[in-house]
Amino acid sequence: MRALLPKLLFASLLFLLSCGGRDCRSSSDENSVVIIFENCPNNRSTDRLSLGGHRATLFHTLSFMDEDGVFSWYEPKDRGDTISIPTFDGYAEIMHLYQCEEHRYYLLKGGDTVLVKYDADHHPYLVSLVYQDLSYVYNLPYSVPHSIQKEGYHIETILSSFRFKRAYEYFNDKSLRERYPGLDPLCRSIYVNLDSLAVIYDSYKNILLDELDSLRKAGTIEERYYAYFHSRLFREKEYSKNEILHSDSLSRFVSHFIFADMSGSSESLVALFDETEKDTTIVRSARMGILKRVTEWMFHYPQYASVCGDYLERYEMASGDSTTFSLYKRPTLSKEIESTLALQALDGSICSLEEMLSKHKGRLVYIDFWASWCGPCMSLMPDARELHKKYKGRDIDFVFISIDKNEEDWKKAVSLYPDLHSFSYRSINSKAPFLGEMRLNTIPRYMLFDKNGTLLDANAPRPASLPKHPLLTLQ
Repeated sequence: MRALLPKLLFASLLFLLSCGGRDCRSSSDENSVVIIFENCPNNRSTDRLSLGGHRATLFHTLSFMDEDGVFSWYEPKDRGDTISIPTFDGYAEIMHLYQCEEHRYYLLKGGDTVLVKYDADHHPYLVSLVYQDLSYVYNLPYSVPHSIQKEGYHIETILSSFRFKRAYEYFNDKSLRERYPGLDPLCRSIYVNLDSLAVIYDSYKNILLDELDSLRKAGTIEERYYAYFHSRLFREKEYSKNEILHSDSLSRFVSHFIFADMSGSSESLVALFDETEKDTTIVRSARMGILKRVTEWMFHYPQYASVCGDYLERYEMASGDSTTFSLYKRPTLSKEIESTLALQALDGSICSLEEMLSKHKGRLVYIDFWASWCGPCMSLMPDARELHKKYKGRDIDFVFISIDKNEEDWKKAVSLYPDLHSFSYRSINSKAPFLGEMRLNTIPRYMLFDKNGTLLDANAPRPASLPKHPLLTLQ
C-alpha cells in the first residue's frame, strides 16, 4: 500500500476568556483569535463506529498552544462557549476532535472571530465573522470531493486509523479469520479496501491541489494558506527540532516527537519523559509541551499507577504549571489508610478496602474494577447492572471501584447509573500495596470476596459468567 499521511496526534490549548461585555462578532487584536462554539456535541464519545461506543480520553475537543507556546486543551460547554487563543506569527493553528477518531486541523488568521457550527452528523464547520473569504478556506480540506468517507470520517482518518486497518488486515489474513471467527461481523461492518482508498486519496489530493492553484491564480487565497495546505498534503519528512518557529510546525513537531518515540507503545512513556526532560536541544516551549502530554498519558495507563504522582511533581517543577493536573492530585490520606487501598465514595467520604468490605459482612462481595476511559469496562457495565438487579436481596453485593485519576470523569460516568451510586467508589492511592500484590494493571478486572471479607478469587469471571462460578451457590 502506498505511503499515507500519518494520523497526527497533536494537542494544545490556552486560558479561557469570555467575551464579557464586548462584541464577540469582531476582533481587532491580531495577536489572538476568538472562537465561538454553537451547540458543541460531545466529541470524546461516540456510537457512530459500527464497533460500538468508543471513548476518547487522551484527546480533547479543542487543542492549541497557549501564550507561552505550550500545549493546552479545552472542552466547550454543550450549549455554547467562547474562548480566545493567542496567535504566533499572525496565525493560530487549532485541532478539533471529531467523534473520537478524527483530528481536524485549522489555521486561523489573527484578529478573526470564528463561529464553530455543527451539522446533523456533528461535523464542525468554521465561519469567519471578520474575513468573509476565509470561511471557505478554513473548511477546504473537508469539503472537496472524496474528502468524507465511511462512517462520516475524513479519508485521511480512515487510512491511518488502527480500527479500519485492523478490519482490513483481518480480511486479508486467512489465519486471523480462522483464529478469531467471532470478529467477522465487527470487522465486516467497518471494512474498507485501503489499497483502493489509497488510490482515491491520490485523486483527493489532486483535486485539492487544483483548487488551491485556482484560488492562488485568482488571488483569493493568501500565500500562507497555500503553503500550509500544500505542506500538509505533500510533506515528505517529519518536522525536526530546528523547524519549530510557527504554531503549526510546533504542534506537529510535538505530536510526531511523541508518536515516534513511543513507537506505538505506552510502555515507553517513562523513558520518553526522562529523555525529553534532559534534552536541551529542544526549545523550552516544545519540551514543556511534550512533558505535559506525556504526564497526562501516564494517568490513563494502569501500569504507571505507582509512578505517575512522582512524574506529575517533576512536570510541575519543570514547567511551573500547578493547575493543569489539579484534578488528578489525590487527597491527603491518614497514615492508617495510606497503607491500604483507599476508596472515595460519591459523597466525598474516604474509607479503606477493609472498611468497605466490613459494611457487607455476611454477604459475598463481587468487585468490578473499571474506569470511565476503558471501552471494554463500559461495554460490560450493563451486564454488571443486570446481576445487581437480578440478585438484589440475596447474599451477594456488587461493588464498583474506578481507577480514574480524574474525579470529574469518574462522577460523570457514574451519573449514568443512579442505581449503583451507593456501591460506587474511586481508588485514590495508586501506590497501595494491594494494587501491586494483585497485579491490577489491566481492566476490567473482577474479584470475589467471601462473607468475612476474605478474597476468594482474584480473577473472578466477567458478569455474564459469574452465576456459573464454582465457588458460588446462587439460587
